[in-house]
Amino acid sequence: MPFNEFINLATLYRIQNRLKDKRIGHKAAQEQKGIEWEGRQHSGFVDAYNLAKLALTML
Repeated sequence: MPFNEFINLATLYRIQNRLKDKRIGHKAAQEQKGIEWEGRQHSGFVDAYNLAKLALTML
């Protein structure tokens, strides 16, 4: 197994933005942060790229 730990970005996003129990989608989270969505949603590489852009704004 290459990784022993992970960060749940959805949980971290909700904590940072005080959303408590409200769920928000990946694309909506990016739009709220003013990050342009690139590519087709639910495509592995594209989702990973867009999640990385979101994660950089959260760190």
